[in-house]
Amino acid sequence: MKKYTVGAVLLVVGLALGALAITRILPMITPGVVCPNNPELPVGGIWTEGANMPTARAETAATSLGERIYVAGGMVSPWVATAIHEIYDTTTNTWQSAAPMPIAINHSGVASALGRIYVTGGYDVIGKMVDAKPDIAQGWYYDPEADSWTEIAPMPSPRAAHAMVNIEDKLYVVGGTGAGALEVWVYDPAADTWEIREGLMQNAREHVPAVVLDGKIYVVGGRWQNISTAAVEVYDPATDSWTQAADVPTPRSALSVAVLDGKIHTVGGEELSNSCTYGLHEMYDPATDEWTELQNMPTPRHAMLSAVIDDKWYLIGGASEAGPRTDAALSGVVEVFTPET
Repeated sequence: MKKYTVGAVLLVVGLALGALAITRILPMITPGVVCPNNPELPVGGIWTEGANMPTARAETAATSLGERIYVAGGMVSPWVATAIHEIYDTTTNTWQSAAPMPIAINHSGVASALGRIYVTGGYDVIGKMVDAKPDIAQGWYYDPEADSWTEIAPMPSPRAAHAMVNIEDKLYVVGGTGAGALEVWVYDPAADTWEIREGLMQNAREHVPAVVLDGKIYVVGGRWQNISTAAVEVYDPATDSWTQAADVPTPRSALSVAVLDGKIHTVGGEELSNSCTYGLHEMYDPATDEWTELQNMPTPRHAMLSAVIDDKWYLIGGASEAGPRTDAALSGVVEVFTPET
């Protein structure tokens, strides 16, 4: 039998631990990659700047109500959740503080309904995000008149990195992590109740956005087990069924989407496999089921806050570097896209 000295064993263990540490630390110290842009592509509209968000952050719950954008929670350096709540007035280009969320949280779903801001699920510590194991099923609504938060009925189970949209004052939760990640959950704010639909999304994905067009929910891109997808699925609430649309040209996660002039615009995002941060701007026409590539947004970012007011698309905050370097590159930048008419 081969014998080993204590010193030899300690050396082997030390080398193994050192290699493991390097594999975890290297992505954090290696500069991120900004994916290339083709300046010959059409712009498709005009980009302008707004007042910077006071608290730079990413993976934040944000939605619009009237002329204001509500930004609650998110991730701040170093990989810490926050309860900070700030409101951007698009008419005056100014920010103000509001009542903080009941808990510090990030990667939540958010939508507005019945004059309130609703936030559901998310992560409260970084370890749960890394393991993709959410344990937050709670939700809350914010009342702008009272400047206060109220807890609502919890979701059927914990969920995070999901999307939430409003159709006829019902809130639909799609994608994300958790036991029900393929299910569609519907929240009725008037009754404070949840419903689980039978139709299942075909492609599991988290860090995923969704948008409503002609009464249907479009789920674009995202990732699963750190592998990005280009899949675009369309959910019809009337039939509780899913169909496939043309893939987005560039697979990526943590991107932002919006509907402008009847077309779906996507910008930004990240790719973990090559630490790439995107500024890509790609537009989908549902009439032709085709995508058109446009010039990058000015500041490549992922995990941004996204809202449309008066046909203007507001892209707020996020991070200029991907994956493990997110917390070192948090942004408060506000850029506004107005499409050509």
